[in-house]
Amino acid sequence: MNNLNGYILLLIGFVVVFTTKILEDRAKIIKIENNNRIRTERLADERAGQARIDIEMAKCRVTVPHDGNKLSNKAIVSLSANGSDSDETDKLSYRWSQTAGTAVKLKPNRTAKDIHFNAEAGEYSFEVSVKDNYDETMTETVTVKVLPEPNNSPDVEIICSM
Repeated sequence: MNNLNGYILLLIGFVVVFTTKILEDRAKIIKIENNNRIRTERLADERAGQARIDIEMAKCRVTVPHDGNKLSNKAIVSLSANGSDSDETDKLSYRWSQTAGTAVKLKPNRTAKDIHFNAEAGEYSFEVSVKDNYDETMTETVTVKVLPEPNNSPDVEIICSM
């Protein structure tokens, strides 16, 4: 009987040791999975942030020129579409449309290759479609960010004369 009790205790000891090892391994796996989840979330946040930066950097920036008149707050923005076709005999046509921002008047017209408009500070988005003789069309989008007229504070210096 003593041998049997000894074997049972030994068996129980092995079961406890192996169970403890399995539980420790499982705890390590859970910790690794949690760390991986956190890293994945951080990476997704970083990628989203980088995407926002890329979008911001892709914007065409124009600054309202400083002219000493605080009432003049517009800049002339020029956009040019450069279409090309593998068949050089095709005539290309252009069509501009504004997709976002305060409405502006495109000059000389919406079907010109080169356009310009007067804009106050803000963001404006445009789409240009280029079409060939076979009605094959390609579209490109641009966002223009017009920055306000820069102005620095005046400098002052007090001079004490004797």
